[in-house]
Amino acid sequence: MSLDEKEIKKIKQEIIDLSENINNKCNLYFLGSDPTRLKILMLLKNKREICVSDIAKIIRVTVSAISHQLSLLEKCGIVKSNRSGKTVCYSLTDKKIKLDI
Repeated sequence: MSLDEKEIKKIKQEIIDLSENINNKCNLYFLGSDPTRLKILMLLKNKREICVSDIAKIIRVTVSAISHQLSLLEKCGIVKSNRSGKTVCYSLTDKKIKLDI
């Protein structure tokens, strides 16, 4: 049984109305899909602020790899950076992130 045009129009509008929420969920799943990003998020959840070099030492990944992952997290608005000279430290933004691991 096919949907009539009225039902199709209603469902299309519901999808449009939910699109921002859907995009946010997709971004969150993307962010948690990489073990390095997930480790970074866990570190930042447990510390107020931590610098890139310390994250790299703890996770045992290169500074450039950590910087790349932090850049992705920052673009999505999950983390924010604080520069002091050559040192860049990161912390979580005010967005609530649930990390149940």
